[in-house]
Amino acid sequence: MQEKDDPSYSCSVGTTTCDEACICETHYCCIEATTLGLPSQCSSDNTLACPPGVDSFGYQCGAGVDLSNAPSLECGTPTPDPDGVHDDYCCAYD
Repeated sequence: MQEKDDPSYSCSVGTTTCDEACICETHYCCIEATTLGLPSQCSSDNTLACPPGVDSFGYQCGAGVDLSNAPSLECGTPTPDPDGVHDDYCCAYD
């Protein structure tokens, strides 16, 4: 299993690069999730439409959960998830 698929890691939105032979790879920056101080109602979601790059992390949290106090993250305003139960955040790792 790759780190990006392991729930014990929080991974950035992937950045894809291609070489001259059109062989492409997607790279992720991953951090052990326990070091982030996330509320238990939140989980990493690298499928969110956050800005691409190794410093852009997506999180899905229960509606109303506030990530402004997460010690290692700087998060934008949450967006309601289409499921109506969660809020989606795009955050940068400090």
